[in-house]
Amino acid sequence: MASDNGVKFKEEGNKLMTQKKWDAAIDAYTRAIECDPSNHIFYSNRCAAYSRKGDLEKALADAGKCVELAPEWPKSYVRLSHSLNDLEKYEEAVQACETGLKHEANNIGLKAQLKEAKNQLLLSKLKGKWHGTVPPELGGYDQELEFVDGKTVIVKVFEKKVETRMRLNADEDPAHMDLFVPDAGTETEIYYIAKIDENDVLHMCSPSFENPLSRPRNFEGPAHVTLKRGPQPVDIDDETKAKVAQMSEEEKVINYINEALEIFPGKRLLPYQTDSEQQKNEITLLNIRFQSDNYKITAKYGTDIETLIREYLLGEKAPTSSAVVESVNKLKLKMQEACLLPPDDQLDSFRKQQKEMQNEEASAAAAAAEAALKKAETKLEKSGVPSLENEPKKKTDTESLEKSESPAPAKARSDPFPMLAGIALAVAGLAIVAILLSKKK
Repeated sequence: MASDNGVKFKEEGNKLMTQKKWDAAIDAYTRAIECDPSNHIFYSNRCAAYSRKGDLEKALADAGKCVELAPEWPKSYVRLSHSLNDLEKYEEAVQACETGLKHEANNIGLKAQLKEAKNQLLLSKLKGKWHGTVPPELGGYDQELEFVDGKTVIVKVFEKKVETRMRLNADEDPAHMDLFVPDAGTETEIYYIAKIDENDVLHMCSPSFENPLSRPRNFEGPAHVTLKRGPQPVDIDDETKAKVAQMSEEEKVINYINEALEIFPGKRLLPYQTDSEQQKNEITLLNIRFQSDNYKITAKYGTDIETLIREYLLGEKAPTSSAVVESVNKLKLKMQEACLLPPDDQLDSFRKQQKEMQNEEASAAAAAAEAALKKAETKLEKSGVPSLENEPKKKTDTESLEKSESPAPAKARSDPFPMLAGIALAVAGLAIVAILLSKKK
């Protein structure tokens, strides 16, 4: 009789759960447990109710009791792992699933929960900024990655940032990490493998030039990159900073240009559509190495000096002396030879084109901001005062990360002029630069 009453209270609790009345559901399941304290399903359901309410410690306690009463029931381990995940005890969450799979190796719910637990464990270790330098074969440039959350990675190269979407599958060994990089209004997917070793070093390996659409299997070759925790350090010593600080603006401009003239490879730095794939790859790598060297010059003299030189080159400002005119003309010739600057007779139309592009990007950004604001205002109006009943539904035990809503892809930032920064900055990041450009026809 007591057991029958327990089932009735359980069914009442289930009904209240569909109505999102968490407290009432908890009371119903508690009464069910009082009728039959040995029924593991009552604890399992109350665990879910506590979880939805946000009472995570009590949810974990009920999950533990469920495992105690039904150690061979797979869902008890799903409950336990889910509760541990909510409390950010990711390693224990993984262990709970692995224990459950010993009882039922092919349980779909446990496998899905194990995948999520592994993802959350790796994401917790990835979160934050990492920095490193790519091998010389891919340009030898410095980079910074910021893992914002489970969906977003901000890639920073040459002080330019690109927001990418990420899809992670830590259930694979090594883990699969896919980055979706904004590319001319669409997205290009880059297939990585990733791991964090015992020394807390992040290893990432991207596809090679030979197989740009194939995920690597091992951490080897020039596409293997290692990164350390923290932001990219500034590589300018105090003595150099003090020396540059004492220079006049004109001296900075001339010194900047003189150093820039030394890094041109004597070949064009933009691939043509008619180039072979091998030629495109070679030119792309030349371009990346050039960008890396030029970034160091810009870091030394400042972006304001780079901007000023750009304005001189485009005729937007007049040089301040004959010495500056001579230096700017030398740089212009080098850039035209490298295909980084159009011939003089095309500069006016190029300037207008760049201005139009800037205006279009500004308008698009303003429209996106306005749309986001309206969406937020509408959501606020509809929601009213937040209450427990209006809380969003949490993911079920077997929901995977792929089912969560992904943010709209960020628009790639394009340079107003490919000056000394080269061409790859609109899709900057890791070996993404090289791989993306190698795929373009």
